[in-house]
Amino acid sequence: MAPLVVEVAVDGLAFSMAPDVAALLRSGSLDPDVAYMQGRLKVSGDMAAFFDLLPLAGSPAFREALARPAE
Repeated sequence: MAPLVVEVAVDGLAFSMAPDVAALLRSGSLDPDVAYMQGRLKVSGDMAAFFDLLPLAGSPAFREALARPAE
């Protein structure tokens, strides 16, 4: 059985993570840059845009984006 993965697309970036990681990110209990460095958050797409967005990662708008499913 394949592991469950949550995928989210935001401005040309795709984020993949386990459901428990997504819940921690949405609640603000886990910082996205920490999750990325730990390998718990996978990112594909424009990595420069990802690093530009990191300062905003703690914002409610970012957590809202993580709550939306990928298109």
